[in-house]
Amino acid sequence: MVDLPNGMRTLEQHCIPVRDEAGEITNVLLAYRDLTREVSVEKYLNTEVERLKVNLDMFSRGDLTFNASVDEGNEYTTVVRDNFVRINGSIDGVRNAVGSVLADVGQLAEAAVEGKLDTRVDARAHEGEFAKVVEGVNDTLDAVVGPLNVAAEYIDRISKGDIPPEKVTDDMQGDFNEIKNNLNACIDGLGGLVEANAVLQKMADNDYTVKVAGDYQGVFAEVATATNGVQERLVHIQDIVHNTAEGDLNELDLLKTVGKHCENDRMVPSMIGMMENIQLWLTMPICLPKLV
Repeated sequence: MVDLPNGMRTLEQHCIPVRDEAGEITNVLLAYRDLTREVSVEKYLNTEVERLKVNLDMFSRGDLTFNASVDEGNEYTTVVRDNFVRINGSIDGVRNAVGSVLADVGQLAEAAVEGKLDTRVDARAHEGEFAKVVEGVNDTLDAVVGPLNVAAEYIDRISKGDIPPEKVTDDMQGDFNEIKNNLNACIDGLGGLVEANAVLQKMADNDYTVKVAGDYQGVFAEVATATNGVQERLVHIQDIVHNTAEGDLNELDLLKTVGKHCENDRMVPSMIGMMENIQLWLTMPICLPKLV
C-alpha cells in the first residue's frame, strides 16, 4: 500500500535489470502496476460472500434474523455491489415469503390449540408453492373439523335424549372413519333404550303384548333383558289374575314354590295370600238363612 496524492494505492512492483554488452547488470528499472481496483474488488467479494454464506446457513436452520444488508464499498466495487444487492434482495424476498407463511401457519396452529377450529387464512396472500402450503393447512383443518362437527352434533342430540334413528353416513377417512363407526355403534346400542322405552310406554297402558326384540350389547343388552323380564312377569301376573277370576287357582302351588324374588317383593306374597283366602272361602260351607 502506497500513500499517493490521489489516495492510498495498492501497487505491484516489478524489477527489470538492464545489462550491458557483456551481460552485466548496469542498472535496474522499476515498473509498477496499480492493483487497487483488483484488490478492492477481491476484498469486497470475500466479505460479501462470507456474509452471504452466514446468511444462507442461518436460513437453512430456520433463523430468519440474518442481516441481508450490503456494504457500500467504493468506486471500484460498484458493479459487484449491485450484483450482491440483487442477490440479497432476492434472498430477502424469500425470507419475507417464508416468514409470511410461517406467520399464517402459526396463527392457524394457535387458533387450533385454543379450540377455534373455524379459523382460516387467505391463501391468496401467498404465491406458488407457498400458497399451496397454506391451502394444505386450511384443507387439513377442514378434514378435521368436518368429522368433529358431525360427531359433536350427534353427541349433542344424544345428550338431550334425542337418539338419532339414522346413522352417520358421511364419507370419512382413517381414524375419523373409526370415530364414525364407533358413533354408529353407540347409536345402535342406544336403540335398545329407544325400543325399551316403547315397550314400557305400552306397559304403562296395560299392553303387555310387545317385547324388546333387538340384539344389543353390554348394558344395552341388560336393559333389554330387564325390560323383557318385567314384561314376562306382568304377563304371568295378568294370566294368574285372569285365571283366578275364572275360579282357577292352579298357579297357587307354583307361587308358593317360587316364593319372594327379593327382600322387598310384596307382589308374590300378596298373590299367595289373595289366592289362599279365595281358596279358603271356596271351601267354607254355605249357610243359607232359614225361611220363616
